Amino acid sequence: MKDFKAIPDEKTIHRASELNVLDVNGEKVEFGSLFKDEKMVVVFIRHFFCRQYVEALAVVPQKLLSHGATRTIVIGCGNYQPIANYTESTNFFGPIYTDPMHQLYKVLGMDIENHHQAKRRRAT
Repeated sequence: MKDFKAIPDEKTIHRASELNVLDVNGEKVEFGSLFKDEKMVVVFIRHFFCRQYVEALAVVPQKLLSHGATRTIVIGCGNYQPIANYTESTNFFGPIYTDPMHQLYKVLGMDIENHHQAKRRRAT
């Protein structure tokens, strides 16, 4: 996926779905299993210091999402140990996972190189 703004193609989604993320207990969970049987909004954050964004997600009435059979999950890219405290401090009680090795981020084109390319494009 060269264009960071492009929607991932089927091959990229398949590759990403085979990767593991870590849950609140540090257990590996296959990314694809998170959205296999239901609609899912997956929110990726750069790090667990992005509290304000996740706090905003926390105020979305869950009834609205459950009415459409949709869940929201957050995926960060740090260690799994802060997830429990992060849940409490943001009041977001949906599932939170982490990709500490940034494998999922890279496969989906969200690596630091693409971030720097985007900044350069906007500057010119």
